[in-house]
Amino acid sequence: MMQNPGNLIGSAMTGNTLYFNGPIVMAMNGGQAPRIYAPGAFALGSSCVHLNESTYPVGNPNELMTPFSSAGSVNHDPGLICLWMLRDIGWNLAPGVGVDEVPPAVSLSVYPNPGADVITLTSTARMQNEQLALIDAQGGIVRVVPLTPTMDVSDLTPGAYVLRVVGSSQHVRFIKA
Repeated sequence: MMQNPGNLIGSAMTGNTLYFNGPIVMAMNGGQAPRIYAPGAFALGSSCVHLNESTYPVGNPNELMTPFSSAGSVNHDPGLICLWMLRDIGWNLAPGVGVDEVPPAVSLSVYPNPGADVITLTSTARMQNEQLALIDAQGGIVRVVPLTPTMDVSDLTPGAYVLRVVGSSQHVRFIKA
C-alpha cells in the first residue's frame, strides 16, 4: 500500500511503468497487465486514467482509451482491454457493447466461443477468396490465414482475440480457452 500523498505513489504515477492488474483483464489478456499512461510530468485528466499511447497506438483495437486522438479520428469500439477494465472496476456491460453501429456487408461468427482446439467459422463472405487476420488483445496480428470453415487454435495462448476479415470492418471476438 502506498501512502497518498507520498513520494512512492508520486513516482509510480509518473514513472511510465504503471499497469492495471484487475483479475478479469489479467485472465482475459493472457496474464499480461495493460500499461497505463503515466508520463514523467503528471497531466491532470490524462495521466493514470488512459491506456499508454505508445503501447496502444493509432490503429490498435484499444486506441480509444489512449490520452490523445487526431482530428477527425472516429472509433466506436472501446476495445477489449477497456471493456475488461470496466468489468474489473464493477461496471455491468450490456450485451453488444462495442459492436459496429452499421450492419457490415460481411457477417462473421465463431463457435464454440470460448474454444480450445478447433473453432468453426461461418461467414457471408465467399471463404475461398477472403483472408482472416487473427489479432491479439494488444492489437498485434498473430497470423493472417485464408477464411475457411474451421481454424486450428490449439497453439494459441489462452486469452482474447479478434478475428477480422481483411479489408473489411467485420470482426468477431473470440476467447481461447
